[in-house]
Amino acid sequence: MKISALKLFSGLALATTTLATIAVMWARAKWATSIPEVAMCIVAAIWGALLLAGRKNVRQVWVMAPLGGVIALAVFQYASGITVYPWLTRMAALYWAGNLATLFVAIQLFHDRSWRVRYLDGLVIFAVALAIFSLVTAMTSPVGIIYWTFHDPIISNRVLGPFLYVNQYAAFIELVLPIALYGALTRTAGRVLLIIAAASWRAQFSMLAPGEGRRWLLSSSPQSCFSSPGGSASPGVR
Repeated sequence: MKISALKLFSGLALATTTLATIAVMWARAKWATSIPEVAMCIVAAIWGALLLAGRKNVRQVWVMAPLGGVIALAVFQYASGITVYPWLTRMAALYWAGNLATLFVAIQLFHDRSWRVRYLDGLVIFAVALAIFSLVTAMTSPVGIIYWTFHDPIISNRVLGPFLYVNQYAAFIELVLPIALYGALTRTAGRVLLIIAAASWRAQFSMLAPGEGRRWLLSSSPQSCFSSPGGSASPGVR
């Protein structure tokens, strides 16, 4: 298999997995995280097979070793029967295996700056589109209804797209905003993306009711990282 073709496949798989995971994060069932984890493990297994076959252009970094140690510890605890909660131990092993697989695939792609820039720009564009979509759903969807279709009996507030709680939405924006800021400092095209992102996120607060807008603004501020999650949001965080 050609490395260039595998990189393209891996890039599409990583991008699709990232976007799909965010889009279904409202789902409480395990499939919402297990399917992306298994998908990335399959892609990583292909790269691992090339590594075992002696292909020199498969990259490795030392930081993968600690993640591998966490997985080995979980497997050892489960296999030896010394774990108190076997099911949770298995799920933890799958979770960290998914993290390791994602890191391994990302290492193969993102040492190339062009791949890195495309992926991060795509993530910022997706975040802007999702922010606008989330505002529309919050203003038009009934209480406790996701995507105008799926009902969550636990939720008693307006849902922002796939985000069940305001603090989840704020955390997502806080995660993407530094990417936009870095792009603005390093590239001319990044400045355009930052302006579009900042304008779309700022417009949300002006379109909300004054009191609600202030609460959302506070929940999206950096200070909220050091206070209770989500400020005035519901305490029942997943």
